[in-house]
Parts: sequence; structure tokens; C-alpha cells
Amino acid sequence: MHSYIRTPRAAVAPPLLDDDRGPAAQRPAGNAHGRAQTLWASRPLPVRAGRLVAVRLQGEDLRVGLATPDGVRWVRPEAVLTTAQAQAWVATSEFSPGGRRG
Repeated sequence: MHSYIRTPRAAVAPPLLDDDRGPAAQRPAGNAHGRAQTLWASRPLPVRAGRLVAVRLQGEDLRVGLATPDGVRWVRPEAVLTTAQAQAWVATSEFSPGGRRG
């Protein structure tokens, strides 16, 4: 019989007894499938494609949040803004890990 511990994100196998436990497996740093870090801008940046509202880094994959009527769409920065626009956005906005601002 298998038993599981249920968490808000998954059901996982319970820990083994200390005698049965082998070396712990570690996730490599910079794993592209790891947790994403999202920073929300205090001021959206208007660009031709719409309004940029956030920056997200997941591993080495950088995306910017483009506000759409259906929600935020994550796109590659080079597809929607220039280096000059990115520098201006950083200079005029603060980025924080807090929730989306209205």
C-alpha cells in the first residue's frame, strides 16, 4: 500500500526512515523549470504592442508581461521593446515582487 502526504501543490511520498534514506537529490541551479521570479512595475510602459507591466525570470529565460484584455501574456523582451525603452522603463519605474497593481 502506498501512502502520500497531500500539500497545496502536489501529493508526495512520505519521507523514508533515516536508515533507508540515501543522499538527497538536488535540483541544479538555474533550472529553467524552477520557480519563476516575477517583478511588477510601479508604472506600466506603453509600447507599440500594448502596456508592459512586469518582468519574469525563470532560470535563464527572461520574459516581459504584456497586459491584454484576457490577462498578462509573457513575451520575449526583444519582440516588444528596444534597449532604449528598457533602460527608460528601469529609470522611471520601481519593480517589486508584490502582486499585480491596478
